[in-house]
Amino acid sequence: LAARDAALSLCVPPRRARARSLAQARSNYKNTISAMKRMIGRQYDEPEMAYEMAWVPGVKFVKMGDGGVGVEVMLNDEPKQFSMTQIVSMMLVKCGELARQACGVNLADAVVSIPCWFTNAQRLAMKDASEIAGVHCLRLMHDTTATAVAYGISKSAKNLFDATTAQRTMFIDRGHSSYAVSAVDLVARTL
Repeated sequence: LAARDAALSLCVPPRRARARSLAQARSNYKNTISAMKRMIGRQYDEPEMAYEMAWVPGVKFVKMGDGGVGVEVMLNDEPKQFSMTQIVSMMLVKCGELARQACGVNLADAVVSIPCWFTNAQRLAMKDASEIAGVHCLRLMHDTTATAVAYGISKSAKNLFDATTAQRTMFIDRGHSSYAVSAVDLVARTL
């Protein structure tokens, strides 16, 4: 599961994730939340949050009881408030459902990738979202580290690494708003 920018549309019938919610965003834009990873674990009164919230038109952001960022949406013609942690947990539930449909089995565990710029509060909020979603989060891993591990597993399975000489590889995550690089020494079955 990757904690990347996505969209979640809260509506009746039940919530939709990613492709369907993006298509529905035009007609249900006030209930379609995006930029979740930028807001999870953040405080409503942080100076940067006003800027981030301005990039999500139509959504009513609210200050939650703990000072965190939340949203107010209309469900069954009633206003409901959800914290960003709850919104991300809904997305994780949907990701689990999609994985279950694709693989045909229930997922027991997950490693959740996060941006390397997440603060400790954001990391804890992501772990809380995983717990709320019923996802057993074995570990939070930086996006570029997750890419390096996947690359290493794939190449090791094909015996493409020398058992003693390290191969230095750089993994670059050039997102639309951030830039992260990991330089990794790879040896057979070792990162």
